[in-house]
Amino acid sequence: MISSKKAFKAFNDDRLPDAADLLRRAIDLDPKEQTRFYLGEVYASQVVPNLATPDNLQNANLAIEQCGMILKSHPDLIVVLKMEASLYLNTARPDEARILERSAQILDARDAEIPYTIGAIDWREAYKNSVDLLDTEGLPERSDGNTAKSPTLCRKFLEKNASVLDDALTNLSRAVDINPDYEEALTYLSLVYRRKADLHCNDAGAIGADLEQADTWAKKAAEARVRAEVKRTAKK
Repeated sequence: MISSKKAFKAFNDDRLPDAADLLRRAIDLDPKEQTRFYLGEVYASQVVPNLATPDNLQNANLAIEQCGMILKSHPDLIVVLKMEASLYLNTARPDEARILERSAQILDARDAEIPYTIGAIDWREAYKNSVDLLDTEGLPERSDGNTAKSPTLCRKFLEKNASVLDDALTNLSRAVDINPDYEEALTYLSLVYRRKADLHCNDAGAIGADLEQADTWAKKAAEARVRAEVKRTAKK
């Protein structure tokens, strides 16, 4: 009989191929969802974020395969949705990750990590759009409204980034509403407002207002970081 304890021991001893083999054999005999989840975790633990080698992508896809099999029978398992979303995110497939995070959000509206993750994905998309658009006019990214861009380019910024940034603000604000000391969400709110400053087509007042918001949220993130450090120190 194949024991899950043997697989866990192999996993804890960093013998990941052995752990995967034991779990695959266990699934062949009795395909329980829990065993599939453990096998997915073994594959996922070997995935290096943003590494596009065949072995890395294979481990990610094998983990995704196990998640998909579980979700066919139990589509409301948030832990599986989030694991699969993380795998997509770590292998440069943000659109798939965002779809899964939105599904998880429907199931648990009080999990601050979910809207934070969606907002972070949105910001990364907007940032890439910004860099790519600026490059068409040979301009560096300055995070100050990028006022040197042409009016034509500014309109392209609006087309590409306006709705993405609105979604980012909605989700990051939701994360902070749930957890006011969510330092990472506060930091991303600051970054999102710097991207919003790109959209005003040289309206100095509007650009200044967004940059002021960016500074305000950066300050709140720093304050949250200090509070967290005080709590950690107090526990020692």
